[in-house]
Amino acid sequence: MNLLIKNKSIFSTHFCFTMIIIIGMAVTYNTAVLPHRNYLLAAERCESAVDSLSKKNILLVKEVNSKKRLLEQLDMRYREMSAMVFDESQVQPFLNSFEAIAAKAGCKLESVVFVPPVPMDANTADANATGLIMHRSIVRVSGQFTAIARFIAIAQKNEKRVWIGSINIDKSDDYSAILEGEMTIIIYAIPAGKEQHANV
Repeated sequence: MNLLIKNKSIFSTHFCFTMIIIIGMAVTYNTAVLPHRNYLLAAERCESAVDSLSKKNILLVKEVNSKKRLLEQLDMRYREMSAMVFDESQVQPFLNSFEAIAAKAGCKLESVVFVPPVPMDANTADANATGLIMHRSIVRVSGQFTAIARFIAIAQKNEKRVWIGSINIDKSDDYSAILEGEMTIIIYAIPAGKEQHANV
């Protein structure tokens, strides 16, 4: 029986030491290894997120550069277009100059009908909308053919673009060298608000 108690005592001692070692290992693992493992996992996730953000950043930079180039092209096209069209302050002086142009060309201004201005994009929601206003005038002049041709040339010899939409030249009567010309003169204008916005 004494041997049994002794064996039990040795077994208890070994068991206690083993349990202390196991508990010590668990405490060491929980306090020393586990936090570092969690930090490593967090660092790995962070690195993955940084890589993802870096790739997104590269894509965004490419997209921004592409849109910047497109904006520069559109700005250049707008400036080219602006050089060809009237601004609102230039429209009325041009429309009032038909009589002076006729006198300079050597023909007579018979009549002028000013068609109400029409916004070019009134019926569209197009992204390529110009915002221009079309001004049309139906002008009747009489004179010799060269004088009518000179009237057209002088009207179009403007720093801004002047279009002749249609022209009809006919004899005033069978016995005269005088012709009558009726033409549609078209100009385009940038509205005052857009013009100021473009200069900003």
